[in-house]
Amino acid sequence: MVGAWFLRKGYLQGAVWAVLITLCSCTNDVLIKTLGDRLHFGQIVWFRFLFSTLMLLPFMLPKGSTYFRTAYPGRHVARGFLGAIGLGLSAWGVTVLPLATVATLSFTQPLFFLPLAYLFLRERLDWQRVVATVIGFLGILVVVHPSEAGFLNLHVFIPIAATVMFAMLDIYAKKMVAHDAKWTLMFYFGLATTLLSSVPCYFVWQEPTLHELGLLFMLGLGANLIQVCLYMAFSATEAVALSPFRYTELI
Repeated sequence: MVGAWFLRKGYLQGAVWAVLITLCSCTNDVLIKTLGDRLHFGQIVWFRFLFSTLMLLPFMLPKGSTYFRTAYPGRHVARGFLGAIGLGLSAWGVTVLPLATVATLSFTQPLFFLPLAYLFLRERLDWQRVVATVIGFLGILVVVHPSEAGFLNLHVFIPIAATVMFAMLDIYAKKMVAHDAKWTLMFYFGLATTLLSSVPCYFVWQEPTLHELGLLFMLGLGANLIQVCLYMAFSATEAVALSPFRYTELI
């Protein structure tokens, strides 16, 4: 049966979901870059979280309290804190740096994720995965030549700091996906990040146009799709096996 392999959990299924994550992520970066021409990145991040949270309610409310129950409220708050900082830094980086530079620097995430997965998830690090990650990172150095002005700009550390937050966020997702439903994880992440980003949003508020609201809505949709693909990928196979697929974002 064609595509039967995709219906079975395993490495191939996880790889497909991992590639879809990069596609959604690139699309969202383009939207943030477009919106950042007029709106402050703090306001963009708040709308992203708000719309992503509101979109989940029609799917959750028919189930009553089922998807609203969680045994790990503290972990959801921690994820929201990491998410608000990480997405804020990421949006800031997209607005002050060329999009290609931000995408390239985001590939440093596996360098942080692999050791974190080993330490906190006790996942094995075989030599193939380590070599694949190192080769991918060397490819970044080839694409972005060290002599380019972007590497002399202190702004390059903004997306790198964001990748550290995202690596920690992925560790939390992998630990929690086995205990809470995907809807629960997505809702409380969106709720926590919306609340945490409300204060900075208040101080930079500008009235968005209808066109901008449409793009912000798409940004929220993309945020949910990233999380769905992430949880599906982590449910299919080991987290460290998926890290090298981050480099497909360069394409």
